[in-house]
Amino acid sequence: MAFIEAHRYLRLRLELFCALPVASPDAMRLTRHLREIGRAEGATDRARDSI
Repeated sequence: MAFIEAHRYLRLRLELFCALPVASPDAMRLTRHLREIGRAEGATDRARDSI
C-alpha cells in the first residue's frame, strides 16, 4: 500500500515537472513553480511550511 501511494506522489510530481514551460527564461517564475511542485500532495509538513 505504501509503495502505491509513493508511486502516485512521484507520478504527480513528474507530471507537474513535465508541464513546466521549457522556453520561459524567467528564473523567478521557474523557481516558484518548482517550489509548488515540492509542496504538492504527499509533501512533508516541513516542505509545505517552507517559503
